[in-house]
Amino acid sequence: MKTGDIVRIIAAPPILPDDLETRDVFARCVGRTFPVIDIRDDGQAELEVGAVMGVPAPMHSIWIEPECVEVIGVAD
Repeated sequence: MKTGDIVRIIAAPPILPDDLETRDVFARCVGRTFPVIDIRDDGQAELEVGAVMGVPAPMHSIWIEPECVEVIGVAD
């Protein structure tokens, strides 16, 4: 997985902060596709997910573990 790839979220991370907004964002994202914006050294991908909250995509971003996504399109 690399920046620019398109990924589908196949699961929410098993450990999330204990607040309803964070859990709601991840729950809404499962099954949807997003471009990878950035990759951390530990492999987590940054995804801009504002659209699932009814706002422009860059308004909300998440970091998600690679085992929670599948690559469905690769960047050039």
